[in-house]
Amino acid sequence: MTTENAKMGRHLRRLRMERGLSQTELAERLGISASYLNLIEHDRRNLTVPLLLEISRVLDIDPQAFSPGRDIALAGEVAEVFKDPLFEEMAISGNDAREMALEAPELCQALIKSHRSYRRLRNDLQNFSERLASNAFLSGSAYRLRDLLTSITSFAEILHDNSDLPAAERQKFLGILLGEARNLTETVSDILEFVGDDDITQFAEDASPRAMAADFLQSRNHYIQEIEDAAMELRRDAGLDGPFPHARLIAFMLERLGITVDIRDIGKEDAPAVEYRNGERRFILSRALPRSEINMQLVMLIGRLTRSELCADLTGTIGENTSQPARKAAEEALWRYFANACLLPYDDFLRSARQCAYDIEALACNFGASFDQVCHRLVSLRRPGAEGIPFHLIQVDLAGNIQHRFSATGFRIPRHGNACPRWVVYRAFTAPGVIQTQISELPDKSRFFVIARTTEGPYSAYGQPKSLSACAIGCHIRDAGGLVYARGLDLEEPPHVMPIGHACRLCERDDCSDRSAPRQTVMPE
Repeated sequence: MTTENAKMGRHLRRLRMERGLSQTELAERLGISASYLNLIEHDRRNLTVPLLLEISRVLDIDPQAFSPGRDIALAGEVAEVFKDPLFEEMAISGNDAREMALEAPELCQALIKSHRSYRRLRNDLQNFSERLASNAFLSGSAYRLRDLLTSITSFAEILHDNSDLPAAERQKFLGILLGEARNLTETVSDILEFVGDDDITQFAEDASPRAMAADFLQSRNHYIQEIEDAAMELRRDAGLDGPFPHARLIAFMLERLGITVDIRDIGKEDAPAVEYRNGERRFILSRALPRSEINMQLVMLIGRLTRSELCADLTGTIGENTSQPARKAAEEALWRYFANACLLPYDDFLRSARQCAYDIEALACNFGASFDQVCHRLVSLRRPGAEGIPFHLIQVDLAGNIQHRFSATGFRIPRHGNACPRWVVYRAFTAPGVIQTQISELPDKSRFFVIARTTEGPYSAYGQPKSLSACAIGCHIRDAGGLVYARGLDLEEPPHVMPIGHACRLCERDDCSDRSAPRQTVMPE
């Protein structure tokens, strides 16, 4: 019996029991013997197509309920849950996840839902802690709160443990205790006044538009099926499977949309790098842009003109209180996702990534993309049942500001302020254009394999600064064996491991030589 038929038998048994039917009752309705039904349910007889259709009719279910694709997708989601460092000590394999999906799909859904809630609450707590640590007033107030609570506790213990204190001494301690309680009340009032009348959760979630856009993609696990489908549809319509997508995109815009693409020479400093003149039906791009970015801009404009409702529908799911700049940033991020999905088609890109062991520069050459475009596409390979290696990604500018972030590995990336200075993404600036690797270890002993490299912005006129950023992409150490960058390394006992944290103000490593700020906590430990 095939694996698929075995799964069908288990499905049938579960569906029968859910409806409170005995084997004899169901067998009678199907017109077969109870012994034959028993053999099917115990994986000893095949479930034929005619019988499957009859079962669907009798149980009033869609025949697709027996499709193995659903089990594969559910098993993939369960496997992702168990990759969280929270379950690191549990040896749960992919086969275990598959068995769970087969035997207890509802329990699996509950596990996935609970884990999503856990991650959301964990991220909310981290975001609030980061925001608290990055604000001078609130961080100072946190220290003040801790001092006051310590003082009140100490004097309360003195009064409790020394019942024979003279009346004068007791009165003195009570006076001090009352004074500290008043100071505590004033400090709390100052904090509440600073926060304002809005809910404190809203204050904790306040972030830049770019951060809100990153949160939106994170909430969708950086994989959006609607965009993938639309991108492949455009790829087919424009005939981009050939060797010259650049020329085909320009021809598509002229033939289908009546838009002329002009490439502007470098020289006019105040001219925008990308300009669309709707009235003239002209799309003007600067020659300073690399070919990979020009292709991205072409696909993004085609998407906006032919599928305007696509991203509008998706951004409509963002909360009502989200600012308009945040919505625009989310929409821009979605259109870049759309362009990446169109130019780097999922199946072909995943196959190529596996063949070259995730060699980012080789993938960039094969698909005519940039280093950071390939990194962004790698983190979006999260289709259930056809996932790539789970990665986290962080992109920063020279000042250390986080431009893009995403994590499918459980690795937390700060939402407010800068990250740990020991992260290899910052070290990449010391050797521009050179790939650097790092095995990082967090205080909880979880390890990650990370690579980083700088990327340059478009050409700028002589005397004008050229933008420089660094992009890092990493995976859990258990997945690093699939990367070309880890070949020849002993991943079990690596020769060098870099102890890191998430951000200085939240890091437990008090003896770190790179610490730039003392650790701050909200409450005494």
